Amino acid sequence: MSHRYEAILGQLATVHRAEGSGRPVSKTQRVIEDIAEQIETGTLKPGDRLPSAADLCRRYEVSTAVVGRATLWLKAVGLIEGVPGVGVFVAAPESSRSPKGRQEGRLSGLTR
Repeated sequence: MSHRYEAILGQLATVHRAEGSGRPVSKTQRVIEDIAEQIETGTLKPGDRLPSAADLCRRYEVSTAVVGRATLWLKAVGLIEGVPGVGVFVAAPESSRSPKGRQEGRLSGLTR
C-alpha cells in the first residue's frame, strides 16, 4: 500500500474510530473505504469517472446523504474531484497535479 493511501485510510480510522470499539462501521465509512480501496488497487484509475450518486446509492444500498458525505470526504483528502455539470473523477496523484494539467486531462475525453 502506498504511503499516500496509508495516510488517508489512517485519517479515516481516526475520524470514525469504529474499528475495534465494538461499534459497527458506519455506512459512510463503508462507502469511503470501498471507493478508496478501488482507487488504491487500480480498479479505479486517475481520470476515471465515478458512477452517479444515484448509482452509488443503489450499489451500496444507502441514502443520497451517505453518498454525499462519502464523496465530500474523498474530495477533502484529494482522492476524487468534481467537475460541475460533468461528474466526479478519480484525482491524479499529487505528484502529477497542476491546475492546468488536471483540467486538460479531465476534459480531453469530452471534446473528442
